[in-house]
Amino acid sequence: MAGALILAERIRRSISEVQLQDSEGKPVRQITVSLGIASWQVGDGNITEALERADIALYACKAHGRNQVQIWTPEMVSQEKKQEQESGH
Repeated sequence: MAGALILAERIRRSISEVQLQDSEGKPVRQITVSLGIASWQVGDGNITEALERADIALYACKAHGRNQVQIWTPEMVSQEKKQEQESGH
């Protein structure tokens, strides 16, 4: 996972360093990216389970201010369920 984290951070930094300009050459809003990382685990039936964990990690990024990288942890599942209950979903 350390390699995935290093690569994801490189991607995140590279994207945030892009400086876009409008047609008049004036700077426009900065682009940022949030990335959720998860690995295939023993017992996963298919790729969907790993993607769901990565999605949970992505939403953890957004909940903590965006423009960051998060590695999925089991604790994220309980945090997500708590947030769903608080929001009524």
